[in-house]
Amino acid sequence: MKNQKYILIVDDHPVVLDGYELLIRRYSPSHNFNLERALSCRQALSQLRKRSKNYFDIVILDIRLPISKDNPDVGGHELGLKIRAMFQTKIIVVTSISNPMRLRNINSTIKPDGFLIKSEVNDQVLFKSILTVLNGNFFYGHKIKTINKMSALVKGGQNIDLDIHDLKILKLIAQGEKMKNMPEYLPLSMSSVERRKSKIKDFLGLT
Repeated sequence: MKNQKYILIVDDHPVVLDGYELLIRRYSPSHNFNLERALSCRQALSQLRKRSKNYFDIVILDIRLPISKDNPDVGGHELGLKIRAMFQTKIIVVTSISNPMRLRNINSTIKPDGFLIKSEVNDQVLFKSILTVLNGNFFYGHKIKTINKMSALVKGGQNIDLDIHDLKILKLIAQGEKMKNMPEYLPLSMSSVERRKSKIKDFLGLT
């Protein structure tokens, strides 16, 4: 039998935990996953500490966990930071957060090994993310890949295919600004903004 892999799933919605377990267990007979669950930050930390010597291989973490009642300084994000600092375990963040700035902050502070938007999750994606992370690689969902690519372009300042206005549009999108408001920030007409939007989508491979 293959070595057993221990996975802790952390989410405050029991129905979500049930769904993740069902998706993962479809593959468990051939991959020997041992699944545990936690409904709160407190439960998660308790289970992690119990296995401190024989730690979990992966924690699948909902970043929007509510603040712990007995420790108001610990919510989902803070739990991720604690896991990263205190335990030798891989982290896969699964979230419904859509704000690009918030997602970039999660990525830069927690540095998850896997990062998915909940709307992207199905049995194939979840299973692939687990195997990829167990093999020592990173796994990012489509939206996270796009945000990472946009961030790299904005930080880089220049690119042979995108000019200064394109990069400004990327930066504004990353900040959550709506396309209809772009002419307020740029010396461009709305039709020019739309043309550049199509150009950026082509560059990012989104068409």
